[in-house]
This record gives sequence, structure tokens and C-alpha cells, in this order.
Amino acid sequence: MAKISDLPLVETPDGSETAVVLKDGVAKRAPFEALVSAAAAEILAAMQLAGQQAADKAILAGHYANDGANADVPGGTPGERGAKYWAGQAAASAALSTDAAKAVLGWLDPVEYEACGLAWAIVDGDFRVLASAALTAPQAYFTATGLYWSGQTIGALDAVEYEACGYANPIVDSDYRLLSGTSIFVPTATAVPVVATALTWGGQSITALDPDEYEACGYFNVLADGDFRILAGTLRNPTPVAAASTVSADTLYDLAEITDGAGKTQTVSISRATGITAQISPAGSNNLARGVRSDGYAVYKSDRANAAPGSLYARLLTGTALGAEIPVIPYRKIIGIGDSLTYMGGSDGTNSAYWQLTAALLGAGWTSQGFGISGQTQDQIAARWGVLPIYVTLTGNTLPASGPVIVTAINQNPISGQIHYAIHGRLGPNGPYAKLQRDGDEGTSSNYILTQDAGGGAVAIPPGTQFIPDSAYWGSSTALIPYPYDGIFVAWMGRNNPGNAFSIVDRVQRVLATQKTLTRRFIVPLILPGVGDETGTSTRAVIEASNAAIKAAFPNNWVDFLPALQGGSNGSAQDIADVANGLIPSSLRLKDSDGVTIDFLHPNAAGRAIEAQVLRDFIVAKGWTL
Repeated sequence: MAKISDLPLVETPDGSETAVVLKDGVAKRAPFEALVSAAAAEILAAMQLAGQQAADKAILAGHYANDGANADVPGGTPGERGAKYWAGQAAASAALSTDAAKAVLGWLDPVEYEACGLAWAIVDGDFRVLASAALTAPQAYFTATGLYWSGQTIGALDAVEYEACGYANPIVDSDYRLLSGTSIFVPTATAVPVVATALTWGGQSITALDPDEYEACGYFNVLADGDFRILAGTLRNPTPVAAASTVSADTLYDLAEITDGAGKTQTVSISRATGITAQISPAGSNNLARGVRSDGYAVYKSDRANAAPGSLYARLLTGTALGAEIPVIPYRKIIGIGDSLTYMGGSDGTNSAYWQLTAALLGAGWTSQGFGISGQTQDQIAARWGVLPIYVTLTGNTLPASGPVIVTAINQNPISGQIHYAIHGRLGPNGPYAKLQRDGDEGTSSNYILTQDAGGGAVAIPPGTQFIPDSAYWGSSTALIPYPYDGIFVAWMGRNNPGNAFSIVDRVQRVLATQKTLTRRFIVPLILPGVGDETGTSTRAVIEASNAAIKAAFPNNWVDFLPALQGGSNGSAQDIADVANGLIPSSLRLKDSDGVTIDFLHPNAAGRAIEAQVLRDFIVAKGWTL
């Protein structure tokens, strides 16, 4: 065999040459091209990735170029501004007083946030950013022609949950991960950085309140992390309903009774720390002290006319300031909140809505009120009840002293195009009061309009101002109907969007949280099936899944009208067939406007009477008549 040094050279190697290699303990031949490719594959992949990352950074940098000069993006269409410019515009319109960089947020894995240019970030279980502070350009950015995400065009998708959390114009990807959004309020409870170990609440350090408990303390739209530390939330009441404390309130105050100038007995509180005495019961009746609860409520018994059950009332003791008086037990009042199933029979002069019939069955001393709008989803119901934020922008950003102004942008649809219904409320926590309504009826191309209450001057209203409902108008009446929060709630929703069980339960919970009594009394009816939702169909399965979620969320407070309605069958062949298909019998459903065709769902007066009997029996069984 010749020496290797004596072998002739290959003048133009092409990779097809072979070499002896050891593979699996056996000597074999292999071409040089394959050997080199295998050895270099990992290095080449890393180089390609680095090249792509550099290209992405170049694209992003291009969109940020010349922002200080307010110039067009290099290589972009004329008038296309950089992301930094548009983020600044959004922050300015939001009038944020805190870190303006928080106006633009992006979705990220918590271990990668530094690479995305954030100083710190708080994310939820799906790695969606809840709060952050930016150091460099975020991945998501606006331009005049659209939204971009790492150089790719992103379309705007509906993001109701982000709007509920206080975002204007949230942009999410196909997995509903937040890409960008403008926070239009600064939460009362600010985000706790990820390094924090506790939250300060009323001067106390706490670590383990869940969102429901925060809402019980006077918040709504609460976001909490995995350790139940509050991330964002809006304080609904100036004083939390139940403030966290390491000291039981019944050890801080004593109650006493005095005689006022009219000769009536009144209850007063006495602070053990300061000796300050304050009358907590209202004049005009005798009010006997009953004690201070550990949550800070002073309870007294009143001999006033038309008193709440037990004649018991309470006020929250907070030093020299006192919370509003609330009944300990809800009044004997049925409050129906929902869609057409609540609306039917309540405004046609027949007084045959289920809530009216229930009060009549319960007898003397019982009253009722209904707040139903046909066709509404749970989001629309929650929005007009004031627990899903409504943000508006007005023509000229001004509310005139008199006359209507067109709402040019609104994030919810609380009235569904019905001209005979209007909502009264306030623009911002300290702004003017106004009436929100449509200028055309359902089925027309109508606008939302706002009309200020009489007596005020023109007021500047920044874009995206929150409208906070407190009352309603019905029909042609000019009288306000304040939302009642002190009766038995019947929150019936979900029929017009049964496929979102989480949304149904969440909206019901939000509405129920507005009940202002120390003892909660409420009922949540299950979703009724209509024609097309027969047993065994896919749509019926959706309804049953949502009903299962309602049962799980409200295990002691749900009712099912369907068995009783089916039990009211008249025995006709059609009714028997309806029951076999899992539907409401035709004899108990409304007839359409032609007087012949049977409605697909809605119970008639006889059907609503059966619903009322179910509710009456439920209330009696609960002992709520005492």
C-alpha cells in the first residue's frame, strides 16, 4: 500500500470523495459532503436564526425610525408613522398620569420578557400581560395603516374580556392573546410587581384574597395572580364593603341609644380609640341598637313603616365617615334582570311577566320590578346594569348643555337598537349625568346619543370616557327608574349566547355583586331550549353544558323551569311530541304576530304563570318569606 503522502492530489474536490469512517464499530466509506453537512448543521441553523432575528430587529427598528421628527416610516407608505408616535398618541388620549409605556402591552412568556424589552411584567395563566413597564420597543405596534406584530400584519379581533378589564381598542391574536391595548383608567389597586410578597390593603398586609373576595370588598373587574394578589381592579365604592383587618371591628366600637329632639330613640356608635360619637340611624323612627358585626357593620332595628324583613338595617363604621344604610335582609321585592324571557308580559299592560306573577303569588307586601330587553346577550345585560364598562367618545369631544350629541364610538351595545329604552348614568366618576339612548328603533340604522341632564353647562368629555349607568327609562315616560339593589335578584341570561359558559357565569356573578344587602338572596334560572335545540342535537349539548356551569357556580340558587313547563302539557299530540323532543309544549308558547305560528321559545301567559309558581315554591322553601 502506498503512503498517503505519495498519493496524487484531487485538484478540484466536489464533495463526492470518500473517506474511511468508523460507524457502529465497523469501518465504512462516507462522502466528504455528507460528513461536513452533518457536522455543520447545528451551526448553520444557529446562523440562520441569528440572521432572521437581525432582520426582524431591522424591521422593528425601521418602524421606530425618525419618530422624534414625526417623519414617515422609511420604506413605508406616505403618512405611515412609527409605532412610538402612535403609542404616544394613545397614551396622551388616555390622559395617563403613570408610566406612559404601559399604554402598549404585548403577550410574552415570563421568562422572555426582558428579551421583549420590558423592565418587569405580570402575566396571567395564559401568559397574557396584565401589567408591565417597557424599556425598549415592544413587539406590538401601531402605524397609520394597521397593527403589526414582529413585522406581520395583525387584524383586530373582539376582546370583550380585555375591555371589561379597562382597555380601549384591545388587539388580540387568534388565540385571544393581548397584542396591544390602551388602558383608559388607572386602577385604584395598582399592579404588584412580581417580586412583591404581599398586598397592602387598608394598611394591613394580606396575601390570600381571591377575586370574589376582592369584589366583596368593593371592587369589580378584579384580576388576581396565582397567589391571589390583586393585579388590577376598580374600586366601586369609596369605602370597601368589607375591609381586610387583623382586628375585629366589634372590638373597636360600642353602640348606645339616645333620645333625639323629636323624642325618638336613635342608635349611636362610640369609637373606643377616640371616643368620637356618631348617630348612625336616620331620624323619623325609633332605631334600637343590636350590635357591631366583626366586618364593621353596626346593626339596628327600626320601627319605620314598610321596613325590610326583620326591620333590621346596618351601616359600615369607618371612624367619622359612615357607609350608606342598607337592609340586613333584602326587601320583599322580585327584581328580574335579563333578556326577552324577562321582558315578555311586563310592558304590555297584562302584568303577566314572571316576576310580576311571582310577587302576586307571594301575596301582600311583595312588589316587583323587571329589567329585560329582547335579544340581549349576557354582555349587553351586564353592560346596561353597570358591571361591564361602557366607554364612549362623543362628537367634538363635548357634551352640550342641552340637546343630544351623537356617540361616535362605544365599546358595548347596551340598548340593542330599541328607541323606547334608555339608560341614565354618569360620565366618569365625577362627571355630568346624562341619558344614553338610540335615535332610531330596532332594525334601523340608528346612532347612540347622549343628552345631559338639565341645569348643566357644556362639558369637555375626553375620548374613551366611561359611562356608568344607574337608572333606566321605559317607553315614553320621562321618569327615571333607579336600579334597585335591595331585593331578591332573578338574574336570567345566556339564551342569546349560550355557547360561552364562562361569560354567562361571570356576567351573572357581576350583576349579583351589586346587591346591597348584608344577606344575599338571589335566583339563577337555567337556559331554556327552543325549537332547533331538541334533545340529542349539538345546540342542545351547548345549552346543557352552560346549564351545568350555572349549577356548579350557583349550587344552591339555580332553578329549572323546563320540567314544570313540560308537566303543564295539555296532552295534545303536538304537546306530547314537544315534550318527547325535550322542548316546552306548544300550548304554553306564544303565538307569532300572525296569530297562528307558534313561537320557537317564549312561554305565553300560562307558561309564565308556571315559571312564577316554580319561583314562589323556591322562595318559600328557602324561608325567604319570613
